[in-house]
Amino acid sequence: NPPSNLELLQLAGQRFAATNFDMRNFLRELALTRVYQRAWDAPADLMPQSVAATDLLAAAQNETAAIEQAATQADANLSAALSQFYEAEAQLVPAVKELQDARTKYADQSKKVAEALAAVQKAEGDVSAKQAIVTSVAEASGKAKVAAEKLPEDKELAAAAATFAQRATQLAAELEQLQAAVNEKKTAHTTTVEAQNAIKGEVEAVLAKVKPLRDALQQKDAALVTARQASIQTNTKLNSHQQRVEALQQLVNVKVIRDQIAAQQQTIQTERQALALAQTNVTDYAATVTTAQNNQTTAQQAMQTAAAQLTVAETQHAEQLKKVQTLTVALTSTEAAQQQLPGDELIGEAIAKLKERSTTLNETLGQRATEVEQAKSQVTESEKQLAAATTAMQQVLQERDNRVKAQQDAQTRVDGAVGQLATLESNETQNHEALLKSLSRRAVLSDLQPLTAEQMCWSIFEVTGVYDRYRAGEIAELDKASPLSEEAKQDPNQVLAREREIERRTYEKLKGNLGVFITTFAAGAGQPQDEFFATVDQALFTANGGPIQSWVAPAAGNVTERIVKAEAPELAAEELYLGVFSRMPTPEETQDVAAYLASRGDQKPAAAQELVWSLISSAEFRFKH
Repeated sequence: NPPSNLELLQLAGQRFAATNFDMRNFLRELALTRVYQRAWDAPADLMPQSVAATDLLAAAQNETAAIEQAATQADANLSAALSQFYEAEAQLVPAVKELQDARTKYADQSKKVAEALAAVQKAEGDVSAKQAIVTSVAEASGKAKVAAEKLPEDKELAAAAATFAQRATQLAAELEQLQAAVNEKKTAHTTTVEAQNAIKGEVEAVLAKVKPLRDALQQKDAALVTARQASIQTNTKLNSHQQRVEALQQLVNVKVIRDQIAAQQQTIQTERQALALAQTNVTDYAATVTTAQNNQTTAQQAMQTAAAQLTVAETQHAEQLKKVQTLTVALTSTEAAQQQLPGDELIGEAIAKLKERSTTLNETLGQRATEVEQAKSQVTESEKQLAAATTAMQQVLQERDNRVKAQQDAQTRVDGAVGQLATLESNETQNHEALLKSLSRRAVLSDLQPLTAEQMCWSIFEVTGVYDRYRAGEIAELDKASPLSEEAKQDPNQVLAREREIERRTYEKLKGNLGVFITTFAAGAGQPQDEFFATVDQALFTANGGPIQSWVAPAAGNVTERIVKAEAPELAAEELYLGVFSRMPTPEETQDVAAYLASRGDQKPAAAQELVWSLISSAEFRFKH
């Protein structure tokens, strides 16, 4: 895995060198570190740590301001150093541009100097070549002249001597012209050199101006690097401190939320007691409501009876009054007839009977009037009783409504308290998860992550001995086909190359098994590959998959075979847990293994195979921790 922290990598490298590159001792030191030995799960009860974290949090919070101020100051220093660097750079850039222009000008002039020098050299070469010719011709002319003087009668020789003399004169003139050209070229070369020297002075002057600016920029750059490192260090410290404060706050929240939950549970108990009392009050008051309803019903019935009796009495009174009025009219008419017929005995008898009857009817009318008054009185009394019963019923209903309202309010308080408890419990869960992440980020706890499909496949190959068997086969094939010589075995490069070849060939032989693991245990294309999920296919493959069943069979000294050969159940348990989980079994696990092997009797190979399969199928094997 690539290093995630450069400083840690440097520290580990220095420590590795200090151990004289002793890998075994170095790995031992790493294995003994708290980070390597950290657990993946937090303690079941964090209350003691939560109580202790209160003072630590207060102390850490007291340090926060100073650390933040230091980080702010470091950032300000970095900003100032960056501004100064840019300012120095801005001053240097024009000078560098001027230097570049001067150097370009110097380079152009140097080309001219080179061209002028080349011209001088060419002209001098021409002079040298011409000089050689002139010398040769002059020598020939001198010798021809001497010969002509010694043979004056030889005209041809005299003519040749004259020709040589003429040619020598001509060549001398040409040489003089070439020498003049050389002088001219030298003058031009001198001029270009002087111009070059002048430009060189300009370059040196610009260099003199650039050097302090460049030195200043280098100083600002060094200051910028120092400020940047200080900013990184202080901000790293601040970030680490903030993470520590966050983790401590989350740890303190364990007790705070737990206390809130306990208080809320007590509140719920109190509110439920109040609700039960309110419900009892409503239930107990139902009899009072029934009595009031019965009283009101009785009063209503009495009122109805009294009203009916009043109606009857009034009807009877009206009928009796009508009879009296009719009889009175008849009596009046009869008395008028008697006045017309004073001595008529029949009329007198009739009047006497009518009066007698009138008396009877009036008496009855009086009784009916009395009955009406009595009925009215009864109605009035019934109305009072009904009004009283109605008022009482309204009061009872109001009391019932008050009690129902009190029950509803109590239920609302209970529901609210239960909801607040659920919120607190959710907060506790969220705080616990956040705390685990914080502790994991600070290397107090390790991450609990599932093996990838590839890791699971190769891990099964390792614990079942499949990988070692295939590797041994490849070693045998290579040693047979192309064995290393004794000299090659002493060459580390050749030994390393052979090891790599063995690994490659072993991988090629086994990689075909990766497909089914990727299909079964890996997420689909485009999906996150670091999240755990379980499927029916995974369970079926692990439980019934032919490959796994064949891999866990006893073979070639693998863990299953070592369990079969173990003489004691305790040794079998150690072989099982060391071979699959790389740890010693707990006493309970040892007892379970011993009991299972004892229950299978002489079927120990099958039992050992099932034990290995059960551990490979477990969550402990499936997860990295």
